[in-house]
Amino acid sequence: SVSLGQGQGDTALRVIKEGTQDGSWVVLQNCHLAKSFMAELEQAVLRLESPEGSIHSDFRLWLTSMPCAFFPIPVLQNSIKITSENPTGVRAKLLHCYSDLRDEARFDLAATCDGIPKSTAFQKLLYGLCVFHSVLLERGKFGPLGWNVQYLFNDTDLAVGRQWLQMFLEEQDEIPWTALQYVIGEIVYGGRVTDQWDRRTLMSILQRFLSPDVLAPGHCLAPNGGYTVPDRMTVAETQAHIQRLPREDGPGIFGMDTNASSSHDQQQSDALLDALLMVQPRAPSARGGGAASAEELVLAKAQEIMGALPDPLNTADCGPTTFRVMDNGLPNSLSTVLGHEVQRFNALLHGVRASLADLQRALQGLAVLSPPLHTVSQALRDNRVPTLWEA
Repeated sequence: SVSLGQGQGDTALRVIKEGTQDGSWVVLQNCHLAKSFMAELEQAVLRLESPEGSIHSDFRLWLTSMPCAFFPIPVLQNSIKITSENPTGVRAKLLHCYSDLRDEARFDLAATCDGIPKSTAFQKLLYGLCVFHSVLLERGKFGPLGWNVQYLFNDTDLAVGRQWLQMFLEEQDEIPWTALQYVIGEIVYGGRVTDQWDRRTLMSILQRFLSPDVLAPGHCLAPNGGYTVPDRMTVAETQAHIQRLPREDGPGIFGMDTNASSSHDQQQSDALLDALLMVQPRAPSARGGGAASAEELVLAKAQEIMGALPDPLNTADCGPTTFRVMDNGLPNSLSTVLGHEVQRFNALLHGVRASLADLQRALQGLAVLSPPLHTVSQALRDNRVPTLWEA
């Protein structure tokens, strides 16, 4: 096994050569950290298919990598690919959090804190901590609406937070809420947070899931219900409780509104449609295929849109009182906004008209198809709004 990085290229090639001879399995880890080595790796993999020389039948080459654009395509095409994706949704992430919990914290049966047995308090607060961890991860899917900066929270943060939680309960007769929230929020998880507003958001979320309210019977962690804290249960019973949670997460559990959920759904839909377009054949089969047929379709679409474009707006066509100056000599605020919108609309209309005219000339062979025009052509072919036209 070789962890790739600076200066590890020669070692990796030597290990691969030795493995082909003695039949051992070779694992090259973190290929995404060795961009300069990828060309040599590609050649090494291609040599494995060469008829020259013999390769031990037991030899296997394993490569691990995060997603990266520079990973050699021939290596992917000649490999069996296995992907590991993070679970999606609060419910799935909670199950993942509890999948590694085998040992239960042991407390003195007579010991209490805040009036309830420590074992019960630990189970409830551990559940709240796991929900908090899951919510932090899931907020990342909302993009800038979730976090100003994307953070890589991981299972280590949860494990360290669990250890601190257990230590506070073991050593204190009363739960030190301020210290508990500070250590877990500001140090364990907050150590990764660089943005000031993200830190405030994280601490606000933490106070929902690690507070005295969590210890109350039947406490709900989301304003819309459905995420109640279970009473004292074993790990197996808690997992069964998680299985009954909603499969679809409402925006309330993340502290967000329906607009954020709609924006995320729109992004997911756009990504799905873009992926489908990438695997579709570019030449239309209905007309016999060929680049010429595709260009004819784009040309017809451009001519159709050009014919449907309206004339530019003219403020002279407005009513006599639309842009009238008020008695104090200042223009009406609504009229000012309307004037700006008219200017923006006319500028956009001019840009659309100009790009369509240039595209038609390029498709007819009268001008060069520049990269911006090529992008417009691809968008029209896919029935999408060109980015050049987005206001």
